[in-house]
Amino acid sequence: MTTCGKDYSGFGTICNEEHPCRSCLVAEVERLRAERDDADRRSGAAERSLEHAQDTISRHRSWTGEAKKQWGVDDSISFDKVWEECLATKRKLDDGHVLVDARELEALVTCSDILIYSMANAEDVPMSDALAKALDILDPNEEGKVTLRSTTGGT
Repeated sequence: MTTCGKDYSGFGTICNEEHPCRSCLVAEVERLRAERDDADRRSGAAERSLEHAQDTISRHRSWTGEAKKQWGVDDSISFDKVWEECLATKRKLDDGHVLVDARELEALVTCSDILIYSMANAEDVPMSDALAKALDILDPNEEGKVTLRSTTGGT
């Protein structure tokens, strides 16, 4: 507390930390009120900031959970892994691959049988050569999914 050092009683009582004068006490109360008001403002701002951060986290978790659900994985799987797989899928699509999941595999096998038969008959090549060409077009990956390679300039 700051004191004025003046005689406040008229009898030689000097204003000091131990015996402050009335005006110094009033000034100290005003300083403490201003400090309290500033702390209250900062506290309110911190609470609003925390609420905003919690809302942002909640919306982020909700969004990533929905994205995982749409991608077909459990919510316990890290979104980083989901995003990595998503980017890998995009790169394959950008490279001209068409992804086929297990539900479409049966139809794809039927189509490949037709393709092999057509190649063997149309080009008058042995069935083994037609099969090798068809297998070159059908490209299974390590997860058991199959991509259909483009035969017109793509990889």
